[in-house]
Amino acid sequence: EALACYLRLFYVAPSPNLNIREAKAHDIFRGTKTHTTIGVVTSLMPKRIEAQQAAVRSWAAAGLSVVSVNSQLEADQLRGHFPNVAFRIVEQPVEDSFGRPLVPIQALIQAAQESFDDVCGIINSDIAFVGDPSFFDAVRREVPGSLVFGCRIDVERAGASGGNTFRNGYDFFFWER
Repeated sequence: EALACYLRLFYVAPSPNLNIREAKAHDIFRGTKTHTTIGVVTSLMPKRIEAQQAAVRSWAAAGLSVVSVNSQLEADQLRGHFPNVAFRIVEQPVEDSFGRPLVPIQALIQAAQESFDDVCGIINSDIAFVGDPSFFDAVRREVPGSLVFGCRIDVERAGASGGNTFRNGYDFFFWER
């Protein structure tokens, strides 16, 4: 139901190879709390700094708080570039075949659980938000009892309008803390 609502609200067409349909589910008690704050967790990289700075600025402009989960070495390299980002350290990152530290998804989820925001999110570090600010109002409204997620729009250059929807995965996820 959440995905169908997202697709309707933001005119995002799913891949023609997917058979997505709305399924009626039992009502979930959504409570009466108004969600106001949204925090996102990411894992910044010590490369493509400018693209990530643009992404972080776009999140901050939308009112989101930002936490990055990194190895100690990466956090030390990144802090000067991202003074308004809180860093959480992964004591034992997993290494890829090139010896680069990777942050396990459970470390991102743990950081989100430790936040004080009403709504938590995980987002890729280079995804800049350039859409209608009411998007996050929709996230606040739709997230109770749901998972709100979606994919990015790839553009040729920063500031370009239009682009192609990335259909091979999802780039952001939001849920109630």
